[in-house]
Amino acid sequence: MKEEQVDILVLKYLKKRGYNRTAQLLSSESRVAERQIHPDGPFGGGELENNIHSGSNMTSSVASYMMFNHNTTPEIYESSYDGLKEWIYGCLDIYRNELIQLLYPVFVHVYLDIVSKNRGSDALIFLNKHRQEHKAYLKEVNTLSGITLPNLIHENNFSRNYRTNKTKIIICKYSFELLMSFLSSKKEYVVLLAIVNQYFEFHTRKENASGEDIDYV
Repeated sequence: MKEEQVDILVLKYLKKRGYNRTAQLLSSESRVAERQIHPDGPFGGGELENNIHSGSNMTSSVASYMMFNHNTTPEIYESSYDGLKEWIYGCLDIYRNELIQLLYPVFVHVYLDIVSKNRGSDALIFLNKHRQEHKAYLKEVNTLSGITLPNLIHENNFSRNYRTNKTKIIICKYSFELLMSFLSSKKEYVVLLAIVNQYFEFHTRKENASGEDIDYV
């Protein structure tokens, strides 16, 4: 499949999920015309296209396609995770205290994604670079380090549970909007967006982390 076709499928996925800012960014960077992502455009049809419009399997099918086929090298995962970490630690305390809970589960899924591409050695480099940041989960990180082949992801209880049970995150609505805005800021962050969509379940509340009501326009 050509790079342009992949970009179009990703754009359709983002639009279907309502991430219009991310879709606009990708469209601008890839120079994909609006007519090309229309159902009657030159790249309409096909299994993934049908999954997008059928709705039921859209998230898992297209998100998986994005992760496994859209130029997602270990270096892209590494720089995306570094970007997320730097951004979260740069947020105001009131939002950082909520968003920081994302880092460990994203770390786990980034590692497993790299392993799933049969890049176990690269996954271990990533893990060892960030191991000390997750000392509270030392036992789990040690377990993770033993998962270096794609087939082990589903054979190991820890990784299987992570892949089959969504991580529940409770944050205020504004923190969630900040996160979506960040994931819209660079094309390479699409890999994180796919992880968030497939493996996380967000519950948003009106109050911020201090319990104060926030007024939204």
